[in-house]
Amino acid sequence: MRLLIMKNTPLHYGISLAILTLALFFAVYFFFSGFNYYLISLRVNVFVLPSIYVLFTVVLLYKRTSKYRLSFKECFKISFTTLFIGGTLSLLLIILFLNYADPDAQILLQHQRIEQNLNNLHSDYNSLKEPTKEETALYKELVKSLSSDTTKNELLFNFKNSFAILGVIYLFYLTISLFLSIFFRLRNPNAIIHSNTPAQRS
Repeated sequence: MRLLIMKNTPLHYGISLAILTLALFFAVYFFFSGFNYYLISLRVNVFVLPSIYVLFTVVLLYKRTSKYRLSFKECFKISFTTLFIGGTLSLLLIILFLNYADPDAQILLQHQRIEQNLNNLHSDYNSLKEPTKEETALYKELVKSLSSDTTKNELLFNFKNSFAILGVIYLFYLTISLFLSIFFRLRNPNAIIHSNTPAQRS
């Protein structure tokens, strides 16, 4: 009975989500850690992972509300806690891996990030037919900043950047949890009213 209860908790779902995230991270790491490592990682983090997290939460809430009639608070607790555990655990492990197991991969990401930003900056400036003095000055200032040793030596996953990343993803989890909880609350009026007793959960 205890194992069954544990399998139906946000902790269990969060760990499952973290495992899924880490599997995707290492798939990119092993198969695409070459010339386009940064671009592929960026696209995965911007498009693939958010889609997986949203889909995972939708399926989770759909299954729970098909069996139980949940309030907004209960839906939010399940969704946000699951996302929080899954995202935090996986990100912390990824940060530890890139800082201690393979710091060269983090250096490669930083190098390719700077190169990509410089290419975008050059492209945007060259597309201007007649750049003004202000635009030219800004362009030179940004190129100088990106080419500086300070920027090159700054790790992507240092304490400052990691804290900022956590803040952004927590805001994403909060937004997703709010919208999905509004949608799924009392979705099935004929479902069993949720209870915290072991008999009801099983």
